[in-house]
Amino acid sequence: MSLDLNAIKERRETAYEWVFARCKGETRFRMSIPARPDDTDTLLCNALKDSETLAAEVEKLHAALSALYGALRERPHGYMPDEVRTAYERAYSALKTSEADS
Repeated sequence: MSLDLNAIKERRETAYEWVFARCKGETRFRMSIPARPDDTDTLLCNALKDSETLAAEVEKLHAALSALYGALRERPHGYMPDEVRTAYERAYSALKTSEADS
């Protein structure tokens, strides 16, 4: 799956702007039948769907990183090219950080 991070960021920003405007009383919740792209429920649901998509992608990347770290850890000790050592250390650091966050 290809992620359009710019579109996700734009939808997130639109949702934030609506919520902040609503808190100030500057806008109202709007729902249309048929649904329109600028309806409140549509823009909020799109932002929530994006968060699900990003969470799934993070899980896949975490699994891949764990596999990479495991493969590098299990290789015979000895000389490790600098770029491999760097990847190993970054994988370890990222996994350690994500475990501390959970």
